[in-house]
Amino acid sequence: MLTKYRALLCAVDCGSLTKATESMHCTQSALSRMILDLESLWGFQLLIRSKSGVRPTPDCLKILPLLRRICAENELVRDTVMDIRGVLCGTVRIGVFSSIATFWLPHVIARFGKAHPDIEFEILMGDYSEIEDWVAETRVDFGFAALPVSKRVKALPLHEDELLAILPETHALADREKVSVADLAKEPMIMLEKGRQAEISNMFEKQHLQANVKFRTFDDYALLSMVENGIAVGVLPKLILERLNYRVEVREIEPPCSRIISLIVNGSTGLSPAASRFLSVFENELAMRMSLKPKIKEFLCKLQCDQN
Repeated sequence: MLTKYRALLCAVDCGSLTKATESMHCTQSALSRMILDLESLWGFQLLIRSKSGVRPTPDCLKILPLLRRICAENELVRDTVMDIRGVLCGTVRIGVFSSIATFWLPHVIARFGKAHPDIEFEILMGDYSEIEDWVAETRVDFGFAALPVSKRVKALPLHEDELLAILPETHALADREKVSVADLAKEPMIMLEKGRQAEISNMFEKQHLQANVKFRTFDDYALLSMVENGIAVGVLPKLILERLNYRVEVREIEPPCSRIISLIVNGSTGLSPAASRFLSVFENELAMRMSLKPKIKEFLCKLQCDQN
């Protein structure tokens, strides 16, 4: 039955039976038969099929979180048994936004992979709300998002990431050491918006100001390119600017504004041995590279005690 559950989840996540068969390593007829068996057993349609692919029915959406939990718990049992036998295996699934995927994860994955070459990784890119959904539904083992988060997940603050003004090189505000929120509100702006990621618009609201938004984008580097070409000004978190290859000016903002990057996990399900081991390496990497001491181990131990 677990194989049939995984077949359905894979079809939903891929949005295509053809792509799902590649992931499941089976024929399309075998995959379709497993899904039809579930539909026959439960008495309702699970997938809506069209030329563009497949999508879950409303009834299917109700049962997906339960199926994800069942499969996740089964994987946790399997991985724990293998860990007891001294074999670390499985897949670490992580929900991230772009700057974490670019600047934090590669070093940790490289270091972890050398010690544990049999561990596979699945990195899902999304905005804060998508990542929170994935964690709550056990689609990923853990994720990263900015505070605040809902009560569906548990969060550990890791890093305060300052928001900075991004200006064309010849812009009048580039002559200043710092730029005020009020000054930015007067300028044509390119607004970075990704789902619930609204810390930049919130920055203006806190000062009872309204940004003069001329363009909106969900891509960090599109914003940088547009500012470089003098189209407008922008605001980005400092982490995105670690490797700045654009001809722009970067200034601090007054009053200071920031986002709190946090580790988020599902508070009701345990982490696999591989995911726990990875986070241990991640914690050490943050301490060495960024002088951060997030106390991830204590955070996870407390969650485990609460679950018991």
